[in-house]
Amino acid sequence: MICFEPGQFGGRYGAPPSKPVSQRLLVAGGIADGKTSVGGVDPSDDVWAVLRGLAPISAVDVRLPEVTVFRKFCVEPSRVVDVGESGFALRVLTALYSAIDGTTLIVTRGRLGERPMDDLLEALRGCGARVERVDGNVIVVGTRVRSCEATIRGDVSSQYISALMYMGSLLEGGATVRVVGPRESWQYVELTGKVLSMFGVDVEVGETVRVSGAPRGAGYVAVPGDWALSAFLMVAAAITGGEVTIEGLDPSWPADMQIVDVLRSMGTGVDVGGGGVTVSGRPRRPADVDVSNAPDLAPPIALAMAFVDGRSVLRGVGRLRLKESDRVSTIVDVLARMGVDVEVHDNAIAVAGPPKRGGVTFAGHGDHRIAFMAMAASVALGGCVEGWDAALKSSPTLLRHFLGHASWTWADGAGKPHLY
Repeated sequence: MICFEPGQFGGRYGAPPSKPVSQRLLVAGGIADGKTSVGGVDPSDDVWAVLRGLAPISAVDVRLPEVTVFRKFCVEPSRVVDVGESGFALRVLTALYSAIDGTTLIVTRGRLGERPMDDLLEALRGCGARVERVDGNVIVVGTRVRSCEATIRGDVSSQYISALMYMGSLLEGGATVRVVGPRESWQYVELTGKVLSMFGVDVEVGETVRVSGAPRGAGYVAVPGDWALSAFLMVAAAITGGEVTIEGLDPSWPADMQIVDVLRSMGTGVDVGGGGVTVSGRPRRPADVDVSNAPDLAPPIALAMAFVDGRSVLRGVGRLRLKESDRVSTIVDVLARMGVDVEVHDNAIAVAGPPKRGGVTFAGHGDHRIAFMAMAASVALGGCVEGWDAALKSSPTLLRHFLGHASWTWADGAGKPHLY
C-alpha cells in the first residue's frame, strides 16, 4: 500500500487526458474509412480495453502517446475480445459488432458482468440484432441490420444511447433513438455526438437522437484534459490549503466542468483562463449538489464536503451503486474512516464535516475513483491506501501526479514503511 504524510498539496500539473474523449475518438477512428491519429492518449486500462475490442475490425498502431486507427476491409468471422472492466467498451462494442458480419464473444472482468445491459440488448434485438448475455459475457451474431429505431430510458446508462449512436454510423439507414424519462449523464451523449460529428457523421441530439452517415478519418486529433480526474487535484489542493494550477483543461470540452461551480459555491477560489485552471483556498461553506448529470464528480465533491464545518448534501447518487464498486457505499466508507458523519437517504448522501481522524488506512475497493479519493484524503490527513493500483483503470497520469507529491512511502501488509 501507499502511505502519505499530511501536508499541503499544490504545484503545476498537466491535466490527465480525458478518458471518455479518448475512448470515443478511438472507436470513431477505428470504424472510419481513412486514418485517424489520436494524440495525448493516457494508456489506462479502459483505453486498452477499447483498443483490444477494436483489434478484430480495426488497424491499430500504438506509439504512445499517439494511437493511429482505421477500419479494416477484411475481418475474421469469429472473434473474442476482452473488455476488462470497461462499461463503455462493453456497451459500444456490443452494438457495433451487432452490425458487423461474424460471431463475437465479448468477455468481461470484475463487476462489469453484473452491471446493467438489459435495456440495450432489448433495443438491439428490436433493431434485428442477435445478442445474448451469458454469465456476464455477451455473445453477438452480426447481422445485416439496415437501420435502427429504438426507444430507451435515459436514466439507466447514457452509454446505451452512445452505443446506438455508434451503431447507427455503420448502418445504411442510420439510427433514431427516442429517449424517455429523466436524462442522466446527458453530457456524455452530447460528447458522443460531438466526436461523431468530427468524423463527418450527421448527428442530431435533441428530444430524439438521430445519427446517419459513415465516419471518415479525421486526420490528427488531440485529447483534451479530463475535468473529472483533475477534480481530485483541485480538491486535494483546496482541503490542504494549497494552490494548484492544472494546464490543458479546455472549456470547449465541458464534460464535468461542473466542478468549477461547485468549488466556487463552497468558497474556494477557481480561476479559469490562460490555458489553465488555478484553485486556491479552503472550502468554507456547505453545499447542496446534484451530480445526476456528472456522476464521476461524486467522490471528489464528497471529499470537499467532508472538510466543511456543516451539513452538505450530494444528490443524484443512486446510479453510483452500479459502478466498479457500489460507489455510494465506498464513498461513505472513505468518509467514515475519516470520522466524518455520513447519512444515506435513497438518492442522496448527507455529509457533516470536519474530519475527526487522520492517519488511517483507506481501501480502494477495486474502484479507480475511490482510490483517487482515498489518496487525496491521505494527503490531507495522513494515511495509507490499500488497493491503490485500481487507479490505473482510468489514469496513470493522475497517479503519477499524486506520487509526485513529496511525502509518501511504500508500506507492506503489516504497515511497515519502506522509503522510496
